[in-house]
Amino acid sequence: MRVWLALLVLAPSLAHAQATSAVLRATDGSVSHQFRSVSSVRELSNGRVVVADGPSRLLFVADFATGDVAQIGQPGTGPGEYLGVSVVLSSGFDSSVIVDGARHTGVTLAGQRIVGALATSDLRARRGTILRGADDKGDAVAIVSANGGLSSGAAQPDSNYIVLIAPSGDAQDTLARALPTPNTDREPINPYVMSEQPGLSRDGWVAVLRIEPYRVDWRTPDGKWIRGGAIPYAPIRMSDEEKKYFMDAHSALAGKKILWPETVPPVVAGALPIMTSDGKAVIIRTRSSALMESRYDVINRRGDLDGQVVLPKDARIVGFGRQSVYVSVKTDGGDERLERHPWP
Repeated sequence: MRVWLALLVLAPSLAHAQATSAVLRATDGSVSHQFRSVSSVRELSNGRVVVADGPSRLLFVADFATGDVAQIGQPGTGPGEYLGVSVVLSSGFDSSVIVDGARHTGVTLAGQRIVGALATSDLRARRGTILRGADDKGDAVAIVSANGGLSSGAAQPDSNYIVLIAPSGDAQDTLARALPTPNTDREPINPYVMSEQPGLSRDGWVAVLRIEPYRVDWRTPDGKWIRGGAIPYAPIRMSDEEKKYFMDAHSALAGKKILWPETVPPVVAGALPIMTSDGKAVIIRTRSSALMESRYDVINRRGDLDGQVVLPKDARIVGFGRQSVYVSVKTDGGDERLERHPWP
């Protein structure tokens, strides 16, 4: 299956300004390896890409010039080994940090070579911290749970914190509060839980996905906040067809008492600002029975909606390089292959 993508033009009445028009060009590279599920990618200066395959707990380097993929290290607790891989982020130039959020451990890379383990005191791997992005200097942005990362049955905090962690991992600044993801283990369950999440551009701009209303706020590198306007969207009524569509995709909720909202929300928990190379954020929209494709809003640094990227339902954006966007496509066998497309 070949990925098709397009940046849709929005009418000025919807976007409050003329949206830019662009079409994503055809894929300019792919690799032969099939991944379980790509959780994170990090482009190196030589064009190779470090790939975290979360479910397989493996780390790879992909060469799009040759199509080859090689495994980096192996799972374990010895030198050059790791227990799991949740996210791979820059820690400056071609240095990277790989964190296993479930086990609160991590390793450091120089290029594609493991060179050490994160210190036990490193804030990037502490309990209750979820990394969401890094810039070219190695600063990382994260969500820190106000309840210290306790189990989901613990008291729900009023808000989490968005923090900026230094490349050394030993210092942080609190930037803002963020609404947390509500508990989903108590009935009746709201299946469309929403949460506020940050992202960090290569040049140090922070984007924050807000949900009341749905918008994106920006923080400049010198600390100035830019509040985005409400992003327009057409509400979809919660019909019986929508309920069936959701439950077919979430069989684990079968038999649970569900508290259905009146309309399908624009975004759900798990939606993150994915930072582009040209200073924008893309955010995946909630799928519905009427709109099954993977749709991403493109938000500029004024907080305005520039357009929408549309992919087939089995394709998703997993990251950006300097002039590329990386797309993971599910195969007929259920694994994923990784493709590269030019961006913008």
